[in-house]
Amino acid sequence: MKTPKNSPIQNRFNCFVQFISPDPKRRRKYEHRAKEIIGYIEKRLASDSYTLSGSTLAGSFAKKTGLRRHLEGPNEVEGLDIDLVFILKNEDLKGKSLTSIILVLEEYLRDHYPDSAVGHTKSSATISFKADRLSFDVVPLITTEKPGVFQLNRTDHQSRRSSVKEHTRFIQARTACSQGMNEAVHFNNCLRLVKWWRYQRQSEKGLFGNGKNDTKVPSFLLDLLCAKAFDRVKVAQTYPETLYKWFEFIQAEIEHRKPVLFTKHVKNYDLSPNQHWHVMDPLDKSNNVVMKWNISKIDELGRWFKESLPPLKKAILLDRKGEYDESLKLLVKLFGPSIKTYCKQA
Repeated sequence: MKTPKNSPIQNRFNCFVQFISPDPKRRRKYEHRAKEIIGYIEKRLASDSYTLSGSTLAGSFAKKTGLRRHLEGPNEVEGLDIDLVFILKNEDLKGKSLTSIILVLEEYLRDHYPDSAVGHTKSSATISFKADRLSFDVVPLITTEKPGVFQLNRTDHQSRRSSVKEHTRFIQARTACSQGMNEAVHFNNCLRLVKWWRYQRQSEKGLFGNGKNDTKVPSFLLDLLCAKAFDRVKVAQTYPETLYKWFEFIQAEIEHRKPVLFTKHVKNYDLSPNQHWHVMDPLDKSNNVVMKWNISKIDELGRWFKESLPPLKKAILLDRKGEYDESLKLLVKLFGPSIKTYCKQA
């Protein structure tokens, strides 16, 4: 599905990528507030005798794959949350292993920011500054016997292992690789488009949804699926051509239940025969991201990709014929009305 670089559909996607990306002028504000929170929590942890090994920015902010917040009509996009990660030595004052301290971090935030919306999830303490439209997830990770691998003790008494810095590098490396390709679109921006498309599909109210209590397709899963698509089919010179290649590849992987593995990072994965599909963490041989997914959820995700192929293909063909308004109508079905509202004249 070749698309000319200067075609109207590509110009429209160029415009749309700029629209869905967080405002670069606000990045300094994000960083300033993050630095303030990190400094305060580091002091509180030290005063309570926790041993801090380090702290870092993480998540889509660090990967440069985040989305702007946009809650208009069917375009229900939560927007960019910034992960602030604190790495702690696995030992309390009595020399015992740490349990979850997420509620401790929540208390710190309530003390220092009484006028802000503070809470917690199973994996982090949360704070939202409504006036500045900034949200942060504060995540405590515990050192393990393996360098670079940390443990997250959640509020539901379950534990997960994470290599937060390496996960960031995992995405950054593919973005850098795409930037080195001759006039190709960049990996991180293609991933942004897939994430935005995910919100549009969730608005259709199937097994997944955008509501507070709805099951959502995790961004980390999309990170891995898009990374695998990039490894196999790379990126093209245009967004529509790249997305078509990626959707086609990912749909086939899901339909045939092919395990998504990253053997450059892990040589021997632990693949359980009792799980319906495997999308494996590139840095944890036992972490299957879709471990708890049933067949219906897997099939619905596959259906999303499969059903998006014909309208994307037709949008490209209509653009070639000069039928730009008809092409745009199909893009609205895929990405929501904002691609028309903000990029109609692209």
